[in-house]
Order: sequence, then structure tokens, then C-alpha cells
Amino acid sequence: MVDKTGQTIRQIGIRCTTKQEYFDVVVHDEAGHELIERHMLEQLREVAEYTRVVLINGPRQAGKTTLLQQLHAELGGWLRSLDVDVERASARADPEGYIMSAPRPTFLDEVQCAGDPLILAIKTATDRDRRPRQFFLSGSTRFLTVPTLSESLAGRVAILDLWPLSVAERSGVRPEIIAQLFTEPQVVLGTEPAPVTRHEYLQLACAGGFPEVVQRPAGRARSRWFSDYLRTVTQRDVRELKRIEQTDRLPRFMRYLAAITAQELNVAEAARVIGVDAGTIRSDLALFETVYLVHRLPAWSRNLTAKIKKRSKIHVVDSGFAAWLRGQSADSLARPTAEGAGPIMETFVINELMKLRAATELEVDLYHFRDRDGREIDCILQTPDSRVVGVEVKASATVNVHDFRHLSFARDRLGDEFITGVLFYTGARALPFGDRLMALPINLLWNGQSVSSL
Repeated sequence: MVDKTGQTIRQIGIRCTTKQEYFDVVVHDEAGHELIERHMLEQLREVAEYTRVVLINGPRQAGKTTLLQQLHAELGGWLRSLDVDVERASARADPEGYIMSAPRPTFLDEVQCAGDPLILAIKTATDRDRRPRQFFLSGSTRFLTVPTLSESLAGRVAILDLWPLSVAERSGVRPEIIAQLFTEPQVVLGTEPAPVTRHEYLQLACAGGFPEVVQRPAGRARSRWFSDYLRTVTQRDVRELKRIEQTDRLPRFMRYLAAITAQELNVAEAARVIGVDAGTIRSDLALFETVYLVHRLPAWSRNLTAKIKKRSKIHVVDSGFAAWLRGQSADSLARPTAEGAGPIMETFVINELMKLRAATELEVDLYHFRDRDGREIDCILQTPDSRVVGVEVKASATVNVHDFRHLSFARDRLGDEFITGVLFYTGARALPFGDRLMALPINLLWNGQSVSSL
């Protein structure tokens, strides 16, 4: 099967598994290998039961088209891509006619390509017919962040983010580690994971999760894909959102953001390096967030100290993309004198946690913590009832009690609201480090599975 860009895409396999006349749809490559089920499917089916419009947002090439194809295979209806010239032209010329003539459920891929009038036509259609499961949309930009558009579909749309593949999805498991860290951390601590070497972790981080990339060998084939991806998103997707005369700065700014992935952005310093004013940096950063090149981890504050810093941390949306932008590989990062493994591994783990939220029923938000005295925690997981799990990440295969000093600080200040402090590392054993503190191998994020088959 060939997609709208002329690239070979994965074929669809279907097997019935539920009582709701749904099908558990998975994908496999053309040789029939390695079935992959996206964790979002279950959540998507759930929200579709009571929502008129479901919008799947996410980075370009993360798998949104394949997911729509899967749902279309389950539910029937009408599937079109607005990235195709003739479809886009028709939708722009007569948006109401385009929508009214489409059978339900209607599946529209890359819906942002048709512009605002099509969204308003969908609003009109769903006002006339309030049944759920009418429209399934996908978009490679956060176009509904525009206030007028988000207001037009308020109460009618559920928005879900589809990230690149997690290692858990590639391994065929559905981890419950996020929920377990809040409810039964001792169970996690008692797990005996399969051994994974530090170099294997670096290979995973430098591959990332884009479906096209993880199927390619490391080296030139992946590098070519990342180069094309950077060019497409910065020269096409960004320009469709905003008229920019000089786009040559955009790849340079993206490389700068990759250089500071897992760090706070100093706007003044970025402006100096890129050679633009601070307002341009803020505008370009917002555009990069809109097209899913980066995401921000907001600062967390619970009055632990009066000296809290409030800047967000920047993470490139894919650790493999970040490593390529930085000119790094698993082999180069594995050298004894190499620098830079820490930020890549941190971005890798934070992104895996972001993806795992779709696989857990527990509602959690992700933050980071840093104060002016230098105390920082890479990630804070917080539930709506203010329970907290602190997460640190180390690229090292060894840890010591000093590595837990900031988690200990948060534990002592928060008291019973601090459930667990976890340090994910590239070592092999799950180890206790005092009251509610533990070191965990990173592969517990995919149920302790080996990575030799990936």
C-alpha cells in the first residue's frame, strides 16, 4: 500500500476482541512482522462513544494516518486526505457542501490543510446532528489553539495527542508503571527486568520513535529521513501557519533547541545566538510547538522554596531527532570521554512518560522543578489530588545516595503527598535508596522487557 507521499506504508491487520463490535486493529509491515498496536486506540474508542468530533493531533509522520485507516477499517464511513490537492481544493471551494455530502463517520486526514472554513462547516454539521462518532480528524499542527477555532468546536471535540511510537508499543506491552508508582511502588521495586546495556539504551534513544526511522538501520538511512523531516516541517508546515520571509533561521533555531534539550530556554541568549530579537524567538518557539517539533515541560511549584524558577524546560519531541540535530549517535555517546548522553537520555525518558499517559487510566500532569539554589528534579508527576512522584534520569549505569539529594528534599518538604522518588538509570537492578526512594532500570518503562528484538 502506498500513502499520499508515495511512500510504502504498513498494511492493516484486524482481529475482533471486544464486546462493542469493535475490532482490535493492529499494523504490521509488508512481510507480516511485528504487530504494533497504538496505546491511544483504547482511549480513542472511549471518547468517541460520547463525542461528536475526535481530533488526533501529533507530529508529522507519527502514525496518525495509519491510525485513521485503522478506525476506518473498524467503523466504515468515508476517509479522505486533505493533503491531496484535489481534495483540499474541493474542501476549500465549498466547505459546507464537502462536509454535508460526506457519509458518516467522516475521517479527514491533515484537516488543517483546508483552513478555518472547513472547521466551521464541521461545527454547523454537528449542531444539526448531535450524534457521537461523526468526525474523526487528524492534524500535524495544534491548529485548534487559535481561540476562534477552539471556541467554535467547544463541547463538540475531544483532542488527543499521538506521539511517535513508545518502546512499550514496539515491545507489544501495556505498562502500568505510572499508576503503580502512585499505588504500589514496592511492586515496581520488586521487579526483575531483563538486562539491557547502556549502549542498547543509547541506541534506543538515538533511534527515537518515528515509525519510518525505527525500521531503518542506524546511519545514513536515518540521517536522510531526519534531514527531509526538518526541511519539510520548517519550510512547509511552519510557512503554512505564518508568512515568514527568511526561513533559513528556522533550521538553525531548531538545532539550537536540540542543543539545549532537557534545559530551560534563555530567550535573550537564544536571540543573540540566532541573530534575531527576543520577540522573534518567542514567536518561532510557539510555531515549533504548534507543529510538534518541541514541547515544553512547565515549571512546578508547591511552595517548597521561595526561590523557585518558573521557566519551562524544552524537550525535542523525539530523542532520535534531537540526537541527529546535535550530530550525535549511540556510538559517539558511548565513548568514555563523550558529553551529551545525559540530555538525550532525559529527553528519551520524559518522552516515554508522555506516551505512557495514553496507556494508564490514572490522570497525571508532568512538570519539572528547579530553584535558584540549584535543586532540580527532571520530572514531577502530579495527580489532580496533589499526590506527587518525582523522577530523575541518569545516563550512567551506577547511582549513589548523593544522586537522590533533590528527591530527598522534595520528600521532606511534601510529606505524605510525596509518594515515591524514582531515579531511572541505565543499570540492571531495581534498588531501594531509603524512605520512598528507588533506582529503577529504564526498561521498566516497557515492563522490563529486553530490547534485543527491536
